[in-house]
Amino acid sequence: MRRLATRSPLPYVLTGAFLLSAACSSGGDPTGTSPDPGSGDGPVAPTITVQPHNVTVEAGSAASFQVTATGTAPLHYQWRRNGTAITGATSPTVDLGTVTASDNAAKFSVVVSNDAGSVTSNEATLTVTTTPQEFTTTPMISATGGFVLALKSNGTVLFWGNGGTAFGFPLTRVTPTVIPDLSNIVQVSAGQGHSLFLKSDGTVLAAGNNCEGQVGTGTVDCVVPLTHVPGLTNVVQVAAGAQTSYAVKSDGTVWQWGYVGFGTSKISTTPIQVDGVSNVVAVSSGGVPSVFNESIFTLALEADGTVWAWGNDNALQLHVAAPPGVTFVYPPVFTGISNIAQISAGAGAFAHVLTPDGFATSWGANPCGQAGNPTPPPSETFPILTKISAGSTHGAAILTDGRVLTFGCNDVGQLGNGEIGPSMPSSFQIAVGLDDIIDIATGFDFTIALRSDGTVWAWGHGSGGTLGDGTDDDQLQPVQVPGVNLLQ
Repeated sequence: MRRLATRSPLPYVLTGAFLLSAACSSGGDPTGTSPDPGSGDGPVAPTITVQPHNVTVEAGSAASFQVTATGTAPLHYQWRRNGTAITGATSPTVDLGTVTASDNAAKFSVVVSNDAGSVTSNEATLTVTTTPQEFTTTPMISATGGFVLALKSNGTVLFWGNGGTAFGFPLTRVTPTVIPDLSNIVQVSAGQGHSLFLKSDGTVLAAGNNCEGQVGTGTVDCVVPLTHVPGLTNVVQVAAGAQTSYAVKSDGTVWQWGYVGFGTSKISTTPIQVDGVSNVVAVSSGGVPSVFNESIFTLALEADGTVWAWGNDNALQLHVAAPPGVTFVYPPVFTGISNIAQISAGAGAFAHVLTPDGFATSWGANPCGQAGNPTPPPSETFPILTKISAGSTHGAAILTDGRVLTFGCNDVGQLGNGEIGPSMPSSFQIAVGLDDIIDIATGFDFTIALRSDGTVWAWGHGSGGTLGDGTDDDQLQPVQVPGVNLLQ
């Protein structure tokens, strides 16, 4: 009997191979139970494949965010800023346009949706950087007593002359030195022993002689280092005089401290508002300290061009006669002068005012022509000018061509004409060799001028280093202050 060979059932093997092949080709598990997203059973909800990234840009640049998502079309997008929907931001990319510092740290996200559902992206942060801008201001010079303040375009201040102890300097400084701890200054005013500094934020700093409270700290300590004047904000102009200080605020009010001339003590150690004037745009204070302060006076210019005055009138410096028996006029009185653009009250108890079209009128003490006319009541119209400054015994002005006109006493060369000796009243002089002058200041028998190129020039009485040339010598004509450029 012949035996047959044993074989595996062919249908079983084929069937197994067929099942294995089908499972593999379907992409699922061998049981065939996994769903197939692409089988057309329904729409697929969106999935974010690339999240929005944080963005850092410079202020003034454009910025944008973008997202990448998959899912059944159509996909809808809604971008949000800090959780609030951005109108019109309905595409995969949101363009923010030019951004500013106020956009810094904003958070952006996007909701992607379709008929099957929605998904929200991660938040991305916008960082806006700013390049620190170098502070700039208009250079200027100020000189009233025996020292000079020079404001540089970067907001720092130079000092030279007599009275440096308030800044930690020796009493006399014959060469210019930067005052420490001063920055962002937009205006300076040199008084007769004290100084005022206006900051860009509208606050005021002061330093120096304070025996009458003129630094404004609430005390009468005779020397006060650099300090903020408390209670003053929104200030647009400061003026330091003889033991007096003034500030004009943006609302047109005037505030005073130091010797105010009225009340039991006649001083105020903190700022108080000046009565009787409004819409003031500038203040200037003149006169010299003395036992009775009998020459101190102040001018205020209102926005309508009228000039108001208060204080002593011993030399007709108020331009209006004080009532009989009144030695100090307050509140301010109208001088009768209008259509004025600039005012300057001199330490020598005289005043200059300048009209918008460049004509000046002066009045007050006039022993050698500093008020422009030898006979009272002093009044003289000068040539066309751009700026004028009243000093102690002389005056100086800038002509439209940039030259410097001087007048008054000339016993120490303060007129800058290369000569010495009293000038004839109303004999105007031209300072030698100067042009392109943009600012002028007159102190105790000396003159300081600023050229358009930033250089500073000085002449006249040099005692105490007032000319900044490293000496105490008088100069009969302008000399350049070494190493000083207010534009650098």
